Order: sequence, then C-alpha cells, then structure tokens
Amino acid sequence: MSKKLMILVALLMSFGVFSGVSQNSSLPSDLVLVSYPEGYSKVLVADLKFLLTQNLYKTALLEPLRAARHPLNGIVQTIELVKADVKTIAYAAHGAGADLTGFSLIEGVPFAQTFGALQGLKFAAGAPNSPYTNWNLESVQGVPVIFTGGNFGPVKIEWAYIPLVNRLWVGTETAFSGEVNMRRLRESAEKIIARQLGKISYFDEFALAVAARDGQIGFVRKTDSTKDKPIEPSEEAMSFAIRLDADKALVRFSVRFQTAEAASQALTRMRSGQSSYIAQDLFQGQFVNAQQSDRFVTLEVTTTLRGLVGLLVLAMPS
Repeated sequence: MSKKLMILVALLMSFGVFSGVSQNSSLPSDLVLVSYPEGYSKVLVADLKFLLTQNLYKTALLEPLRAARHPLNGIVQTIELVKADVKTIAYAAHGAGADLTGFSLIEGVPFAQTFGALQGLKFAAGAPNSPYTNWNLESVQGVPVIFTGGNFGPVKIEWAYIPLVNRLWVGTETAFSGEVNMRRLRESAEKIIARQLGKISYFDEFALAVAARDGQIGFVRKTDSTKDKPIEPSEEAMSFAIRLDADKALVRFSVRFQTAEAASQALTRMRSGQSSYIAQDLFQGQFVNAQQSDRFVTLEVTTTLRGLVGLLVLAMPS
C-alpha cells in the first residue's frame, strides 16, 4: 500500500467512513468522492434519512424527482427493494462519468440485509408475469456482484448490485430500444470494486468537495462545457451545498475558473443577476452574496423547493 493511500485510509477511518457512520453531522461530500474511481466526473450526495422522514420534502422534492426519473429516486426505490431501515442510512450518493454506468452508493445498510433481499430476486427471474428475466451471482476481484434485470414495460433495465459490509453499490443501465449496454455496466462495476480495494485512484476534487460539506444535499463536478448546466464561461469545476429551511433553500456554490480574470467576469455577472447560477428560468434563484478569491468564486443563492428540483435535474440528469 502506497504512503499516499495509507494516509488516505487513516483519514477515512478518522471520519468513520469505513464503519458507515460519519462523525460529522454535515454531509461528508469530500470523503464520498474518495469512494468513486477516476473517470467519474460528478457526484451528488444526499441525506436521504432526513429527506425521507420529512413529509414536506417527500412531497415537494422527492415526488417531482420521481416523475423526472432522477437518480435520487432510483436510490429511494433501491432502499425500498432491500427493505433497508432508513434510520440507519448515513447518506446516499450517485456518480456519473463519460462512458461509465451511473452508480449509486447507499451508506449504512448491512450486508446480510441487502444480500438476503437481493437473493430473493433470484426467484423472481423467469417466474410467470415477472419482469425479471435473469439473475446471476458472480465474483469480481473476490467481491460478490449480482447482475439482474429484465423488461419493465417498454424499457429494458439491468442492474449490478455490489453489497459490502455496511454499504451497497447499485449500477443501472437502461435501453428504450435495442439492448442494454452490459459491457459498460460490467466495466463500471469492476472500476467501483477496484477503487474499494485501493487498486486505482479516485475522483479528486477535494478543494470544491470540502465546500459542499454542509446541508442536506451536496454536489461536485469536473465541468464538461459541452454538457453541463448551469455553467459560466471558463468554468473548470463546481460544487454546491444545499441547506433546507422549510419550503426554502439556501444554495452555496463554489466555482473554480480557468483564470482569475474569468472568475472576476463571472462575479460581475452574478452581482448583476445575469449568471446562469441565478437564472429564473433555470431554478428561480435569488442572489444573496458572492465573493472571489483568485480563481475561485463563492456564491449564495436562495430558491424555492420547486426551483431546487430544477437545479438537481440540471446538475445530475437521469
């Protein structure tokens, strides 16, 4: 084990990540990134224990995300599938990357619970009127992985479930026509496992991930200017932390630009209300304040729960 990795492991253990329980009441967005391998470029982290036990957020936030087929809804469905106790869940996350299957992480669900529930799907595969058509338990680098799926109406869906000691990884591939991309699903599962075993490097955006270590929802991305929204010119990376307060939310953006000059220009647009991070047609943001430090800009915006749904769909689409 390299010296860098030994230091990293010590850091993770000090925060209780390997035990599945964070010692900090805020979302450990920076430490969650350590679990995702290189190649993943965006990660959303959520305190689902909080969101699922508050009727307001179940109705005004999670229900619209379900209608939008947002990854957070997929995590909720997985929690229901394995009959996990919401109160034991430390956090949930979803990561995406170019030519990689989106993988969700649920931290705080015991292996026996998840593996037993997933074993039950074996009997559904091929049963009369069951949408499940296949179920296979395989060993990938010594780690059990369950591949299962089938035809759910007009959509073909295949999953890779990786149950570990106190966490569950779930990768999902869908196809509305043709066949599901099983190559990508398998290769992505192999990368996730290799990262858990410390064999490959991790998604490294700690400077901005630390800024998202707050609130009930956090997000970090390495920006792809051809795909990502909301975005400003010359943006390299962005994170945000969401602090919910009844039917309102405070969103704190931290953005890194290519140059200090680009950051200054973006700051001017923010203060004049012209920034895409504030645009009303995107997520109904209201400017609070902003400041610059070299290439970094920190922006605070208030929004409604409806606007928050729009932001989450933009930042981490299905």
